[in-house]
Amino acid sequence: MTYITMRHMRKNSKRQGLILLIALGMLAMFSLLAVTYMVFASSSLVGSQSLVTKARNSNVTIEGASQAVANALLRGTNDQTSALHKHGLLEDIFGPNPIRSRFGNTLLGSVAFKSDWCRLLSPAAPLMSGTGPNLVKVSLLNSLDVVNGPLSRMENEYNSRILTVLEGPLAGQSFRIVKYVGYVRPPTASNTDFDPNVPNVAPWSTQQYADPLGNNIEYSVLIDLSDVKGTTFVGQRINGAGKAETITLSLADWIKDFGVDSLFFLKNGSLYQGYSFLINDVAFNSAGIGMNDLLPAPTSPPTVPPPGFGTLDSREFMRLPTGRAWKIPPALLPNYDYLSNFDYMNVPVDGIGISKRKDASKLLNGSSNEGYDVPDWRDFWLAHGSYYNNILTVIPSFHRPELVNYISGLFGSPSSMTLNDVREMIQLIDASTARIMRYSFQTGPGTFVRANPGFRSNIDPDDSMVDVASGGTFTWSNPPSGLEIARLQAYVAKQINGPWDVDNDKDGANDSVLINPGLPVVYAPDGRMLRPVASILVEDLDSRININTAGDRSQGLLGFNLGINPAANRAKAAGSPVPQGFGVGPAEISLSSLFPASSLRSPTVTGAFSIFDDRYGAGRYVRRPVNLGDVALDRVPGRRYLNSSFTENDNFSQFFEREIHDPSIVTTPSGRRGSVAAEVDRNGNLALINQISPDADVYAFAAPNLVSEINDDPYEANAMEKSTADDPFGLTELAA
Repeated sequence: MTYITMRHMRKNSKRQGLILLIALGMLAMFSLLAVTYMVFASSSLVGSQSLVTKARNSNVTIEGASQAVANALLRGTNDQTSALHKHGLLEDIFGPNPIRSRFGNTLLGSVAFKSDWCRLLSPAAPLMSGTGPNLVKVSLLNSLDVVNGPLSRMENEYNSRILTVLEGPLAGQSFRIVKYVGYVRPPTASNTDFDPNVPNVAPWSTQQYADPLGNNIEYSVLIDLSDVKGTTFVGQRINGAGKAETITLSLADWIKDFGVDSLFFLKNGSLYQGYSFLINDVAFNSAGIGMNDLLPAPTSPPTVPPPGFGTLDSREFMRLPTGRAWKIPPALLPNYDYLSNFDYMNVPVDGIGISKRKDASKLLNGSSNEGYDVPDWRDFWLAHGSYYNNILTVIPSFHRPELVNYISGLFGSPSSMTLNDVREMIQLIDASTARIMRYSFQTGPGTFVRANPGFRSNIDPDDSMVDVASGGTFTWSNPPSGLEIARLQAYVAKQINGPWDVDNDKDGANDSVLINPGLPVVYAPDGRMLRPVASILVEDLDSRININTAGDRSQGLLGFNLGINPAANRAKAAGSPVPQGFGVGPAEISLSSLFPASSLRSPTVTGAFSIFDDRYGAGRYVRRPVNLGDVALDRVPGRRYLNSSFTENDNFSQFFEREIHDPSIVTTPSGRRGSVAAEVDRNGNLALINQISPDADVYAFAAPNLVSEINDDPYEANAMEKSTADDPFGLTELAA
């Protein structure tokens, strides 16, 4: 019994130990879970606090971001992911390869500094007084370290180019080069070193001619210090103790106290170190990015490349589209962030229009500084708006609807396109525009081609190229359904016809698209990463009509036909086969295409005033009904003389106001005010024709008179008295 009892007790003891072990393990596991949760929660809290701190310390403001975008738009950017890459306004003027070097001479360091290397050529009296030029001749260092060098050996090569000083008291100041001197052959030159600036015409001259002062004057520029901006200039000098000190002085005091060479050299006793400078590349000397100067050299004789300036090139770099015989040149894909993307390119491009870094570099030829500006793919930044039949058509900056239309047309009918065709077409459209696009395509198991999946446009919040119902990926059957074709066509049509994203000029019509200007990512207080975007509107203000000076009353006459249809009647009087006016001044610029004739004509007794009445002061007339004979009613430009002795039309007033009028001889320009035209009669003689104008006499508007070339002329200029408030323009404008 005892044995059996002990045995039973030992069995119970083992079970209790096992249960205790399991309980302790469970307790340890739950403790570990609790500790893990606490550690994870603590780390999450620290991370969230870090994101909040990062968001609060982003130091991103609307003003700062706008300034950064404006700077990149003006100067350009090296960020290839930015929509502004190679589309800066200054890049549209100057080439991409400026010369960088230092002031100095090849002999600097081996011989004592020579005064001829930096000399003030203007007399001392008018120095920086504004009474004359302050010409300085300064030498440039021509060495192997010259970026985009060496300096040209040819004289006058850099005349009119812009030299910008990068260091010293003149840091940031730009000067136009008045004169450039290239290589000048010194007496120490070898017999094989010729001066290209000397004509080889014996016996008067030879290219082996040696100038005794060659080392002093070669590679130098003449600039005018009067071009400086500002009154005080900050620079450094080495004092007698050999320590650098910062000094702020006027330019005249810098020259007086330390010499003109202190503006271009840091002097330490007899040692001189030239400050660095930059010479802008040539202005307007390219046909545009992606343009060849020559056609490819033929492989069979003759091997001389035929001239072909302006040939589209670099198609061989493109991978897209695949499976087709044609390629789109990069010139027509001006959003250049794709150039290093293997999905687009067979060979990634290293740069655009720059000097080759190595022989194997792949570059796009050309640069942005073509010689003219129109809103096409060369001038990606330029916008344009025009009206036709009172409908506004806008070409936004950084978006070219015609390129989208061209690319989509190359792929043919959507019904014959595969999913790969659709994807490649959308990718190429994305490369042709800087407008932020959103799309998603599945290219294989777990692989996608996506663009801006988190972007939501206010114009198109439910982007038709991202099918959320199918997992956020665009679907395309084979063959495609009618609904799929309609969705694709609607998506492409929005890139061609709009609507656009932003109304920048606040006229009620959207005129700009949202782009990625390359600003850094910022953090929202909730930890989300945000990409700042921008909308830019750049318009050409040239050739705008100034309604304060342009036009004349006669353009509001019923007989003055400036209608669009028929085009043959534009700018002609009704029934006249010849155009009116010769464009000798602002009065010949017609406003009839901008305003209805009723806005240009004279008022009735009770009607509203015309644009010209408001311009010259009649709008301030408060009496009703209107008294056209009232001396207080000013309806003509300039000073009026309305009294018993002198009127605005008497000879003395005409002389006093210096009214410019037609003396009725055939050699004088006629048609001023746009109301007179020249014809050739049946005998071949010049004849002047005038139309009947009920507005010739602005104070007797109903009288059917001819428009006068003497009375109330818009070209009057009162040179003997102070100008009045309603003078159209002064003598300066007329002389110009």
